Amino acid sequence: MDWIINMAAIAGISADLFASMECQGALVADVDKKHLYQVGVFMALWQTAALFLGIFVSGLLSHSRMTVEERAAGAAVSALIFFGLGISMVRKAIKKEQIQEHLEENLGFRRFVSMEAAESLLAIFAGIAVGFLRTGEREVLMMAPAVTFAVIIGGMYTGYHLGFANKAKVYVCGALFFWLAAAKTTIGLLGE
Repeated sequence: MDWIINMAAIAGISADLFASMECQGALVADVDKKHLYQVGVFMALWQTAALFLGIFVSGLLSHSRMTVEERAAGAAVSALIFFGLGISMVRKAIKKEQIQEHLEENLGFRRFVSMEAAESLLAIFAGIAVGFLRTGEREVLMMAPAVTFAVIIGGMYTGYHLGFANKAKVYVCGALFFWLAAAKTTIGLLGE
């Protein structure tokens, strides 16, 4: 059942990106499809690189022949990371950051670079948690670009059509996904 943890981690990260893109979509008068696809590819690659960096860091902190106690410690750290990421998402939902609504003709790339730089920390920590669990890092890295690209497109169009009123709900959903990963990790830890 490790795929549950992997999917929950990807879904939690994606919820954060979806909410951010929803806000960007609410600012445009018309969606430039070519620009959106370029942004989607850029952010999907960046997000995957951040996940890889987290998995790489966890690989540096652990070794291939871990004892049962070391694996249990890694799982405990992973559960704490997932739980903390969920708290971070709830904090974002409660914070209700004000967005200055004004029409943007062109969103450019600069705003997406700064947005992704801030959000990639979440992906790095999720990558560290997945790396400590050793639950199919390759699968996570293969799923991440496609899911991220779809979330970027979906978030932009949702914001364009519906605004960003549901942003807090998306953050809470992301928190629930991270807590699902934490619970599944804890259950697996207690089962050993």
